[in-house]
Amino acid sequence: MSFTASRASKLLNARMSFASFLKVSACATAVLTAGSASAQTPAPSDQTVEQVVVTGTRVQRDGYEAPTPVSVVSADQIQTSGTPNIADYVDNLTGTAFPQNSYDYGAERGDSMFDVRQRLVTFVTYELPVGKGKRYLGDGGVASYILGGWQINTIVTAQTGATIQLFAPDTSLSGGNHASRPDCIGDARSGASDDPRSGFWLNPAAFSMPATGDFGNCGVGIYHGPGFTNVDLSFFKIVPVRESMRFEFRAEMFNAFNHANFSNPNSFYSPSSLGPGGFGAIASTIGDPREMQFALKFYF
Repeated sequence: MSFTASRASKLLNARMSFASFLKVSACATAVLTAGSASAQTPAPSDQTVEQVVVTGTRVQRDGYEAPTPVSVVSADQIQTSGTPNIADYVDNLTGTAFPQNSYDYGAERGDSMFDVRQRLVTFVTYELPVGKGKRYLGDGGVASYILGGWQINTIVTAQTGATIQLFAPDTSLSGGNHASRPDCIGDARSGASDDPRSGFWLNPAAFSMPATGDFGNCGVGIYHGPGFTNVDLSFFKIVPVRESMRFEFRAEMFNAFNHANFSNPNSFYSPSSLGPGGFGAIASTIGDPREMQFALKFYF
């Protein structure tokens, strides 16, 4: 009996301590974001919390009135507005620090400007089986000395294109210093060219200017530019002199096949930017043309 009474007493004391903890005179409101809690700036002592609004994983105050001590809000005082979650929020890189419409930051959600869906990088090294001690011409001789000791190396890079960030003159009459996009009225890749050297990468007919006082309805990062492909090659030749001495000849080629990689198209839409070389057209390349270099090393 004494054990049961003692245990009940401890439970009662624990509950009272917890209730006291809830009514501690800290005037801070907890904001929960992605499962973590951080204390905000204390409110003035003569204010009271009227309501807590829960939006997805974020808790906000309504009215910012907090007494001293903070009172516990019951479950029937908590209201849920909408069904967004943490994935609905964007950062300053995706949505920029100055959204098109500050009251509709969700419209800035889209593919990041650094979004590359697929990327492949492969490195291969192959030593030719020719020369002294190798499968072919392994007995030595002049032919073995000339043809042996070669090594081929390559680095192959291939990736899809990055996102295209669309822009247009501001017609919203909401003041400057914010992003502005055109209206999307069709599929910009329909009727466009897959060859960046001819035609348009984006079809200008799929866009229009927003009406005066309106924001553009085009999303962020909805189109991607051309991909990137590059092959680097190098050839090494080892010429032994004696046991601890050797020469190494190197021939290296960057962008060995002189493949042209194109930049994203002109993405600023306006009536004056339409036409050859204007909006939707690609006018430049990225990366370097073929470069070659030769070297001779002596190891001792």
